[in-house]
Amino acid sequence: MKIGTKLIYIGLVLCLVVGLALGCAKPETIVLKAISCVKPGHTVAVMYEESIKRINERANGELFIDFLGGPEAIPADDQLSAVATGVVDMTFMASSWIIGSVPECMAFDFRNVETTTPARMRETGWYDLMVEVFKEHNIFYLGESIAHGDHYIYTLSRVANLADFKGLRLRSGGQFDTLYHELGISSVTVPYADLYIALERGVIDGIAIMPSGMVTKGLHEILPYAVDQPLATTGGIHILNLDTWQALPKHLQDLIIEVQLEVEKEAADISQAALEEAIKVMKGAGMEFVKFSPEEAKVLVDTFNRTNWERVKGIVSPEMYNKLWEASGN
Repeated sequence: MKIGTKLIYIGLVLCLVVGLALGCAKPETIVLKAISCVKPGHTVAVMYEESIKRINERANGELFIDFLGGPEAIPADDQLSAVATGVVDMTFMASSWIIGSVPECMAFDFRNVETTTPARMRETGWYDLMVEVFKEHNIFYLGESIAHGDHYIYTLSRVANLADFKGLRLRSGGQFDTLYHELGISSVTVPYADLYIALERGVIDGIAIMPSGMVTKGLHEILPYAVDQPLATTGGIHILNLDTWQALPKHLQDLIIEVQLEVEKEAADISQAALEEAIKVMKGAGMEFVKFSPEEAKVLVDTFNRTNWERVKGIVSPEMYNKLWEASGN
Protein backbone atom coordinates (compact mmCIF):
# COMPACT_ATOMS: atom_id res chain seq x y z
CA MET A 1 0.00 0.00 0.00
CA LYS A 2 1.43 3.38 -0.97
CA ILE A 3 2.10 5.86 1.80
CA GLY A 4 -0.42 8.36 0.45
CA THR A 5 -3.12 5.72 0.17
CA LYS A 6 -2.27 4.46 3.63
CA LEU A 7 -2.61 7.93 5.14
CA ILE A 8 -5.97 8.41 3.48
CA TYR A 9 -7.12 5.04 4.81
CA ILE A 10 -5.96 5.89 8.33
CA GLY A 11 -7.67 9.26 8.09
CA LEU A 12 -10.95 7.65 7.05
CA VAL A 13 -10.73 5.16 9.91
CA LEU A 14 -10.04 7.97 12.41
CA CYS A 15 -12.99 9.96 11.08
CA LEU A 16 -15.20 6.91 11.40
CA VAL A 17 -14.06 6.26 14.97
CA VAL A 18 -14.53 9.91 15.98
CA GLY A 19 -17.92 10.01 14.30
CA LEU A 20 -19.07 6.89 16.11
CA ALA A 21 -17.79 8.28 19.40
CA LEU A 22 -19.63 11.53 18.90
CA GLY A 23 -22.75 9.71 17.81
CA CYS A 24 -22.71 7.53 20.90
CA ALA A 25 -21.94 10.36 23.32
CA LYS A 26 -24.78 11.23 25.67
CA PRO A 27 -26.23 14.72 25.25
CA GLU A 28 -25.39 17.19 27.99
CA THR A 29 -27.95 17.14 30.79
CA ILE A 30 -30.29 20.13 30.92
CA VAL A 31 -30.49 21.36 34.51
CA LEU A 32 -33.43 23.42 35.74
CA LYS A 33 -33.37 25.19 39.10
CA ALA A 34 -36.56 24.77 41.13
CA ILE A 35 -37.77 26.34 44.37
CA SER A 36 -40.99 26.43 46.38
CA CYS A 37 -42.88 29.07 48.36
CA VAL A 38 -43.11 26.69 51.34
CA LYS A 39 -40.54 24.60 53.17
CA PRO A 40 -39.60 21.23 51.64
CA GLY A 41 -41.98 18.50 52.78
CA HIS A 42 -44.88 20.87 53.48
CA THR A 43 -48.28 19.21 53.02
CA VAL A 44 -49.50 21.63 50.35
CA ALA A 45 -46.46 21.08 48.13
CA VAL A 46 -46.21 17.31 48.37
CA MET A 47 -47.40 16.74 44.78
CA TYR A 48 -45.10 19.44 43.41
CA GLU A 49 -42.10 17.70 44.93
CA GLU A 50 -43.43 14.37 43.69
CA SER A 51 -43.65 15.75 40.16
CA ILE A 52 -39.99 16.80 40.29
CA LYS A 53 -39.03 13.32 41.46
CA ARG A 54 -40.96 11.62 38.65
CA ILE A 55 -39.57 13.89 35.95
CA ASN A 56 -36.00 13.25 37.09
CA GLU A 57 -36.60 9.49 37.15
CA ARG A 58 -38.03 9.39 33.62
CA ALA A 59 -35.81 11.90 31.84
CA ASN A 60 -33.04 9.34 31.16
CA GLY A 61 -30.35 11.81 32.13
CA GLU A 62 -31.45 14.40 29.56
CA LEU A 63 -33.10 16.62 32.14
CA PHE A 64 -32.53 17.14 35.85
CA ILE A 65 -34.60 19.44 38.03
CA ASP A 66 -32.43 20.65 40.90
CA PHE A 67 -34.77 21.40 43.82
CA LEU A 68 -33.01 24.14 45.79
CA GLY A 69 -35.58 24.39 48.59
CA GLY A 70 -38.23 26.77 49.85
CA PRO A 71 -38.22 30.37 51.10
CA GLU A 72 -34.81 29.83 52.64
CA ALA A 73 -33.44 29.73 49.08
CA ILE A 74 -35.40 32.75 47.80
CA PRO A 75 -38.03 34.59 49.89
CA ALA A 76 -41.56 33.70 48.82
CA ASP A 77 -42.39 37.31 47.94
CA ASP A 78 -39.51 37.38 45.45
CA GLN A 79 -40.14 34.05 43.76
CA LEU A 80 -42.47 35.22 40.99
CA SER A 81 -39.90 37.77 39.85
CA ALA A 82 -37.12 35.19 40.19
CA VAL A 83 -38.93 32.86 37.79
CA ALA A 84 -39.97 35.60 35.37
CA THR A 85 -36.40 36.89 35.06
CA GLY A 86 -34.77 33.46 34.94
CA VAL A 87 -32.91 33.62 38.25
CA VAL A 88 -34.54 30.21 38.78
CA ASP A 89 -36.55 28.16 36.32
CA MET A 90 -39.63 27.05 38.23
CA THR A 91 -41.52 27.25 41.50
CA PHE A 92 -44.60 26.16 43.40
CA MET A 93 -46.53 29.28 44.41
CA ALA A 94 -49.69 30.14 46.30
CA SER A 95 -51.78 32.12 43.82
CA SER A 96 -53.03 34.49 46.53
CA TRP A 97 -49.47 35.69 47.19
CA ILE A 98 -48.97 37.21 43.74
CA ILE A 99 -52.17 39.19 43.26
CA GLY A 100 -50.18 42.44 43.27
CA SER A 101 -48.30 41.34 40.14
CA VAL A 102 -50.93 39.10 38.54
CA PRO A 103 -54.32 40.50 39.62
CA GLU A 104 -56.23 37.75 37.83
CA CYS A 105 -54.90 35.37 40.50
CA MET A 106 -57.38 36.82 42.99
CA ALA A 107 -60.08 34.73 41.31
CA PHE A 108 -58.32 31.44 42.17
CA ASP A 109 -59.74 31.60 45.69
CA PHE A 110 -63.32 32.18 44.58
CA ARG A 111 -63.94 29.22 42.32
CA ASN A 112 -66.59 26.66 43.23
CA VAL A 113 -65.37 25.23 46.53
CA GLU A 114 -67.44 22.06 46.11
CA THR A 115 -66.16 21.01 42.68
CA THR A 116 -62.79 22.68 42.09
CA THR A 117 -59.96 20.26 41.31
CA PRO A 118 -56.90 20.81 39.10
CA ALA A 119 -58.18 18.24 36.60
CA ARG A 120 -61.61 19.87 36.36
CA MET A 121 -60.07 23.29 35.83
CA ARG A 122 -58.71 22.01 32.52
CA GLU A 123 -62.26 21.09 31.49
CA THR A 124 -63.77 24.49 32.34
CA GLY A 125 -61.19 26.46 30.35
CA TRP A 126 -59.50 27.85 33.47
CA TYR A 127 -56.15 26.25 32.62
CA ASP A 128 -56.03 27.69 29.08
CA LEU A 129 -56.99 31.11 30.41
CA MET A 130 -54.16 31.05 32.97
CA VAL A 131 -51.65 30.03 30.30
CA GLU A 132 -52.51 33.24 28.44
CA VAL A 133 -52.51 35.37 31.62
CA PHE A 134 -49.07 34.22 32.76
CA LYS A 135 -47.55 34.44 29.30
CA GLU A 136 -47.76 38.22 29.66
CA HIS A 137 -45.32 37.92 32.57
CA ASN A 138 -42.81 35.69 30.72
CA ILE A 139 -44.08 32.67 32.64
CA PHE A 140 -45.45 29.34 31.49
CA TYR A 141 -48.37 28.20 33.63
CA LEU A 142 -47.99 24.44 34.02
CA GLY A 143 -50.97 23.76 36.30
CA GLU A 144 -52.01 23.14 39.91
CA SER A 145 -51.50 20.48 42.55
CA ILE A 146 -53.92 21.33 45.36
CA ALA A 147 -57.53 20.21 45.49
CA HIS A 148 -59.89 20.71 48.41
CA GLY A 149 -57.72 23.56 49.68
CA ASP A 150 -60.70 24.67 51.69
CA HIS A 151 -60.60 27.33 54.39
CA TYR A 152 -62.75 27.19 57.51
CA ILE A 153 -63.39 29.88 60.12
CA TYR A 154 -62.14 28.93 63.60
CA THR A 155 -63.11 30.82 66.75
CA LEU A 156 -62.46 31.00 70.47
CA SER A 157 -66.20 31.35 71.23
CA ARG A 158 -68.94 29.19 69.74
CA VAL A 159 -70.51 30.66 66.59
CA ALA A 160 -73.82 28.96 65.81
CA ASN A 161 -75.28 31.46 63.34
CA LEU A 162 -74.42 34.59 61.37
CA ALA A 163 -75.48 36.92 64.19
CA ASP A 164 -72.83 35.39 66.46
CA PHE A 165 -70.08 36.77 64.21
CA LYS A 166 -70.97 40.38 64.99
CA GLY A 167 -68.31 42.11 67.07
CA LEU A 168 -65.65 39.40 66.72
CA ARG A 169 -62.05 40.28 65.84
CA LEU A 170 -60.68 37.87 63.29
CA ARG A 171 -57.24 37.81 61.74
CA SER A 172 -57.28 39.78 58.49
CA GLY A 173 -57.08 37.69 55.33
CA GLY A 174 -57.30 39.09 51.82
CA GLN A 175 -60.09 36.82 50.64
CA PHE A 176 -62.09 37.17 53.88
CA ASP A 177 -62.01 40.88 54.70
CA THR A 178 -65.03 41.85 52.60
CA LEU A 179 -67.05 39.01 54.16
CA TYR A 180 -65.98 40.15 57.61
CA HIS A 181 -67.11 43.68 56.87
CA GLU A 182 -70.57 42.47 55.80
CA LEU A 183 -70.95 40.33 58.94
CA GLY A 184 -69.84 43.04 61.38
CA ILE A 185 -66.47 41.42 62.08
CA SER A 186 -63.34 43.49 62.70
CA SER A 187 -60.26 42.52 60.66
CA VAL A 188 -57.04 42.59 62.66
CA THR A 189 -53.63 42.33 61.00
CA VAL A 190 -51.46 39.67 62.64
CA PRO A 191 -48.25 38.19 61.16
CA TYR A 192 -48.59 34.50 60.35
CA ALA A 193 -45.75 33.66 62.73
CA ASP A 194 -47.58 35.35 65.64
CA LEU A 195 -50.98 33.66 65.31
CA TYR A 196 -50.70 31.37 68.31
CA ILE A 197 -49.65 34.09 70.73
CA ALA A 198 -52.25 36.52 69.32
CA LEU A 199 -55.00 33.99 69.99
CA GLU A 200 -53.58 33.09 73.38
CA ARG A 201 -53.56 36.75 74.45
CA GLY A 202 -56.98 37.53 72.99
CA VAL A 203 -55.68 39.98 70.39
CA ILE A 204 -57.92 38.15 67.92
CA ASP A 205 -60.95 35.91 68.44
CA GLY A 206 -60.30 33.59 65.53
CA ILE A 207 -58.92 32.98 62.07
CA ALA A 208 -59.84 31.61 58.64
CA ILE A 209 -57.26 29.12 57.43
CA MET A 210 -56.81 25.72 55.77
CA PRO A 211 -57.05 22.73 58.15
CA SER A 212 -53.47 21.72 57.34
CA GLY A 213 -52.30 25.16 58.43
CA MET A 214 -54.24 24.84 61.67
CA VAL A 215 -52.49 21.60 62.56
CA THR A 216 -49.05 22.68 61.33
CA LYS A 217 -49.20 25.81 63.47
CA GLY A 218 -50.71 23.97 66.46
CA LEU A 219 -53.66 26.38 66.48
CA HIS A 220 -56.09 23.51 67.13
CA GLU A 221 -54.62 23.42 70.63
CA ILE A 222 -56.13 26.79 71.42
CA LEU A 223 -59.14 27.22 69.10
CA PRO A 224 -62.08 25.07 70.27
CA TYR A 225 -64.63 25.84 67.53
CA ALA A 226 -64.89 25.67 63.74
CA VAL A 227 -67.72 26.79 61.48
CA ASP A 228 -68.42 23.63 59.49
CA GLN A 229 -68.68 25.32 56.11
CA PRO A 230 -65.72 25.39 53.68
CA LEU A 231 -65.02 28.75 52.06
CA ALA A 232 -62.46 29.67 49.42
CA THR A 233 -60.31 27.44 47.29
CA THR A 234 -56.54 27.61 47.04
CA GLY A 235 -54.40 27.86 43.95
CA GLY A 236 -51.17 25.94 44.48
CA ILE A 237 -49.66 26.60 41.08
CA HIS A 238 -46.64 25.28 39.17
CA ILE A 239 -44.97 27.88 36.97
CA LEU A 240 -41.84 27.98 34.78
CA ASN A 241 -39.84 30.69 33.10
CA LEU A 242 -41.35 30.99 29.60
CA ASP A 243 -37.97 31.22 27.83
CA THR A 244 -36.80 28.10 29.67
CA TRP A 245 -39.96 26.26 28.69
CA GLN A 246 -39.78 27.22 25.02
CA ALA A 247 -36.11 26.20 24.84
CA LEU A 248 -36.81 22.64 26.02
CA PRO A 249 -36.99 19.92 23.37
CA LYS A 250 -40.56 18.89 22.54
CA HIS A 251 -40.19 15.41 24.05
CA LEU A 252 -39.06 16.90 27.39
CA GLN A 253 -41.97 19.34 27.37
CA ASP A 254 -44.25 16.34 26.75
CA LEU A 255 -42.68 14.50 29.69
CA ILE A 256 -43.22 17.43 32.06
CA ILE A 257 -46.85 17.79 30.95
CA GLU A 258 -47.40 14.05 31.27
CA VAL A 259 -46.22 14.10 34.88
CA GLN A 260 -48.21 17.24 35.62
CA LEU A 261 -51.42 15.61 34.42
CA GLU A 262 -50.67 12.61 36.62
CA VAL A 263 -50.20 14.64 39.79
CA GLU A 264 -53.27 16.75 39.04
CA LYS A 265 -55.45 13.66 38.85
CA GLU A 266 -53.94 12.29 42.05
CA ALA A 267 -54.16 15.65 43.83
CA ALA A 268 -57.88 15.29 44.57
CA ASP A 269 -57.39 12.07 46.54
CA ILE A 270 -54.17 13.27 48.22
CA SER A 271 -55.70 16.60 49.21
CA GLN A 272 -58.91 14.96 50.44
CA ALA A 273 -56.90 12.54 52.59
CA ALA A 274 -54.84 15.42 54.03
CA LEU A 275 -58.04 17.38 54.73
CA GLU A 276 -59.67 14.45 56.49
CA GLU A 277 -56.54 13.73 58.52
CA ALA A 278 -56.25 17.35 59.67
CA ILE A 279 -59.94 17.44 60.66
CA LYS A 280 -59.49 14.13 62.50
CA VAL A 281 -56.57 15.62 64.45
CA MET A 282 -58.57 18.73 65.33
CA LYS A 283 -61.63 16.78 66.44
CA GLY A 284 -59.36 14.47 68.40
CA ALA A 285 -58.11 17.51 70.28
CA GLY A 286 -61.70 18.34 71.23
CA MET A 287 -62.59 20.88 68.54
CA GLU A 288 -66.30 21.16 67.75
CA PHE A 289 -67.33 21.68 64.11
CA VAL A 290 -70.52 23.73 64.33
CA LYS A 291 -73.04 23.41 61.51
CA PHE A 292 -75.23 26.36 60.51
CA SER A 293 -78.77 25.84 59.31
CA PRO A 294 -78.88 25.20 55.53
CA GLU A 295 -80.36 28.67 55.00
CA GLU A 296 -77.65 30.48 56.96
CA ALA A 297 -74.88 28.35 55.46
CA LYS A 298 -76.09 29.38 52.00
CA VAL A 299 -76.13 33.06 52.99
CA LEU A 300 -72.56 32.72 54.30
CA VAL A 301 -71.30 31.13 51.08
CA ASP A 302 -73.26 33.50 48.83
CA THR A 303 -72.02 36.54 50.73
CA PHE A 304 -68.43 35.34 50.54
CA ASN A 305 -68.68 34.76 46.78
CA ARG A 306 -70.59 37.94 45.96
CA THR A 307 -68.33 40.31 47.88
CA ASN A 308 -65.16 38.75 46.54
CA TRP A 309 -66.21 38.59 42.91
CA GLU A 310 -67.04 42.29 43.27
CA ARG A 311 -63.39 42.75 44.30
CA VAL A 312 -62.23 40.81 41.24
CA LYS A 313 -64.40 43.01 39.03
CA GLY A 314 -62.67 46.06 40.49
CA ILE A 315 -59.13 45.04 39.52
CA VAL A 316 -59.43 43.36 36.09
CA SER A 317 -60.99 44.43 32.81
CA PRO A 318 -64.67 43.62 32.15
CA GLU A 319 -63.61 41.17 29.43
CA MET A 320 -61.20 39.37 31.76
CA TYR A 321 -63.78 39.32 34.54
CA ASN A 322 -66.26 37.53 32.30
CA LYS A 323 -63.64 35.00 31.24
CA LEU A 324 -62.64 34.30 34.84
CA TRP A 325 -66.23 33.90 35.97
CA GLU A 326 -67.15 31.59 33.09
CA ALA A 327 -64.13 29.36 33.71
CA SER A 328 -64.41 29.36 37.52
CA GLY A 329 -66.96 26.55 37.75
CA ASN A 330 -69.46 28.68 39.70
